Amino acid sequence: MGTVNQMIAFDAFTVSWLEGPIETQMKVLSATLPGASAGLVIEARVTASAQGSFYFSLIENSGAATPLTPTMRAINAGQGWASMEATALFEVTESQDVSFSVLLDKGDLKGDMKIFNLTLIIKAL
Repeated sequence: MGTVNQMIAFDAFTVSWLEGPIETQMKVLSATLPGASAGLVIEARVTASAQGSFYFSLIENSGAATPLTPTMRAINAGQGWASMEATALFEVTESQDVSFSVLLDKGDLKGDMKIFNLTLIIKAL
């Protein structure tokens, strides 16, 4: 695992339950690596159990990192439960604090959604 300012660079947040219709888009959770240096590669990972149909993305909030891998996924679980998992890599382009979130997006998909134990983990590689 990578380091930032001689400390292991890792942050994580969890929300236990999200349910119902969402607006067109909704940003949830936030995790930050302080003092990230340009050129550092960061892994962002989201996990949860989900029901319904929606898109989700791992996004960088500060504008100081660019994605190296695709960041958007889709869940189409209907009334059953499915595993919601994704990992994306980002490269820091400006030395500063970098913050990440999960973006939920209904887009063209109908119906409500439920998410249990949504967790966002970021770490420097």
